[in-house]
Amino acid sequence: MTYNLKKEDLKINKVARKIKILRSLDPINLAKEKRRFFNLENYNPYFRYKKPKIDISELFRILDDISFDSSPLGILLEKKKKELVCLLSLWDNIGNNKKFTFYSKKAFGTPPQEIINKAKEELKFKKDKPIKKEGYLKESKIIKILEQSLKQYGLQEKKWKVSIAKGIVPNFSVDRFKKVLFVKRGIEVSRRDLRSITAHEIETHILRSENGGKQPYRIFRGGFPYYVECEEGLATFNGRRFLSKNDKKYYWQPLLLIAVSLALKKSFREVFEKLLEYGCSSEKAWNLSARVKRGLSDTSSPGGFTKDYLYFSGYLKVRNIIDRRNIIKKLYFGKTNIPDLDKIDTIDNLNHNILLPFFIENTIHDRKIYWRF
Repeated sequence: MTYNLKKEDLKINKVARKIKILRSLDPINLAKEKRRFFNLENYNPYFRYKKPKIDISELFRILDDISFDSSPLGILLEKKKKELVCLLSLWDNIGNNKKFTFYSKKAFGTPPQEIINKAKEELKFKKDKPIKKEGYLKESKIIKILEQSLKQYGLQEKKWKVSIAKGIVPNFSVDRFKKVLFVKRGIEVSRRDLRSITAHEIETHILRSENGGKQPYRIFRGGFPYYVECEEGLATFNGRRFLSKNDKKYYWQPLLLIAVSLALKKSFREVFEKLLEYGCSSEKAWNLSARVKRGLSDTSSPGGFTKDYLYFSGYLKVRNIIDRRNIIKKLYFGKTNIPDLDKIDTIDNLNHNILLPFFIENTIHDRKIYWRF
């Protein structure tokens, strides 16, 4: 049997592009449930979600009809197919506590005790020094700086833009298919934090997406199988370059991991109370709890969305390999993953003319650009 991997790669990408899990995970009653949570003692939010407009069963059927050969690329695509089947199952069960948690664990895993211990160890050094209010940037300034960063990399010419979004859980998120960097309405961040966010969102997520689009196979842009740990780990590694242990944002990823581990055993309220013990403000504890409990309807039950622990576990893995020869370029060929980096050398006709962050190519140039704001 002859396999046309180029054609099958396009089919896989077609399905991947239609999966919109993160946007589907934003509860439509988030603001209302937040008010109830803070007004009612012992209350756990009950989240409601929009149903996907797309026919998920049709996407399952498309995947079922795809097959591959045993070449390195064929093996890569087969693994991607299995991941997409799992993600579709996750998407199809938003609001069903048990099934959603089951497929989240299957898609993203759960934090190992060894990594939980490392996160707790880091949090022992957490210093919640208050930042002066005048150090915060308003929404309009945040957008201006992010747009300037897009322009410096030539990304505005490639149709990338920054857009305000309301009713979303994370403060920043990227839609690589619409080429939009979303900023949560009304947020304020410090200059130092925004530099870290730029490294995370633009100089990792967006650059890897753009570089992936230059490659001969769509899997480089859609993402290698189970690429999320590498994606968020590299983004965390890059973002931490611009933070010190005196910065609150430095501890965001270990806090996320702790929140995930708590969510699998506890209610929303219990997760929230425990995060307060870790020194989080009420607002931060709410945001973290909402992140890890989204996907559930009744948040009084154990379970949740486990993806966010991969930020810290991925960071540790990237930190362990980052100094190896040619690793950086392989990480920036597209949305690659760590286990399959060796397969990149077996794929022909790769485009080596890729964008790398300025802080990798020229640290001094980078400082001149960004600290001008």
